[in-house]
Amino acid sequence: MRARRALPIAVAAVLSAAALSSPARADSHDDAEADAAIKRGVELRRHAKDQDALEEFRKAYALVKSARALAQIGLAEQALGRWVDAENDLAEAMASKSDPWIRKNLSTLNGAVDVIRKHLGSLDVIGPAGAELLIDGRVAGTLPLAKPARVPIGSLTIEVKKDGFFPATRPVSIAAGELTRESVDLQPQPVAPAVRTPPVVTPAEGGATPGPLPGIPGHTEPVSTHPYDQPEHAGGAQRTLAWVAAGGALAGVGVGVGALLLHNSKLDDANHVPCNIMSDGTVSPPNAADGPRCQNLANSADQAKVGSIIAFSAAGALAITSAILFVTSSSSSSSSSSSSHSSSTLVCAPSLFTASASCQLRF
Repeated sequence: MRARRALPIAVAAVLSAAALSSPARADSHDDAEADAAIKRGVELRRHAKDQDALEEFRKAYALVKSARALAQIGLAEQALGRWVDAENDLAEAMASKSDPWIRKNLSTLNGAVDVIRKHLGSLDVIGPAGAELLIDGRVAGTLPLAKPARVPIGSLTIEVKKDGFFPATRPVSIAAGELTRESVDLQPQPVAPAVRTPPVVTPAEGGATPGPLPGIPGHTEPVSTHPYDQPEHAGGAQRTLAWVAAGGALAGVGVGVGALLLHNSKLDDANHVPCNIMSDGTVSPPNAADGPRCQNLANSADQAKVGSIIAFSAAGALAITSAILFVTSSSSSSSSSSSSHSSSTLVCAPSLFTASASCQLRF
């Protein structure tokens, strides 16, 4: 760190002497103010107050855009480690070769430039045309770059982004005095499908909207919007009920089979006791001690038998209902088209105790 600070301080001392020894330009008030600001900046540099000195040099350059003020700005930026800005400002100042102050201090300025370039490298980024390049979060230009960007040595982060593409970010290592090239490919973002907005239909008198008549250009006829005149909706609801009834029938068969198996299992248990189960449900086991157990088995077998009968009956009723609903749903579209303002609904309900279903036609 001491070695790094030694050269800028030495340069400041040389240039401060040159600034003080150079003839003051008092052609105008601005010239005098600019000279005073440069002298204050040089004095601040001697006390290692480089940031304050930079502000004074910028004030001088704002008053009079002289090569001397710009060179002092570059030297202060060098002391602050702002290598890219220092190189740019010194190069611009040294381009004024006819300036007496630049010619007098040219060797010192060249030495400062050599030190600055040891802290810089070049970076060229290749990517989609029109993409924006950011280096360590700062905008560095638009691809393709007119020339490689000058960047400080070490590790930095580049980001390339463009509308319609996913941005890409990656670390890059920069070596002193070398050109580093990075090629970046951006992946396109998926395009969302366009959402089509359905046209707004204004109902006409009588609940109908005008629609084109096939075969006759420009002719319209009333198109019904009454809910009962749409056979697809009625048929769809009946088909849904038909599938529900079919599912209930399958469930009823499963329950019935399970109850029947339970009934047979209880009878097998009664035979192993053994139990004499009469037709009226009473039991007369040879051993009186088995009476309560046999009676429980007889009751369970009887309940399972009744459950299986009810389940099978319900399954049969639901199966019949499902078949009727399937038939009526397929014919509802044709029947409703013949009568646009009348409708009928077939309502069926299964009987829980008999293998049948009761149906009612509602108008």
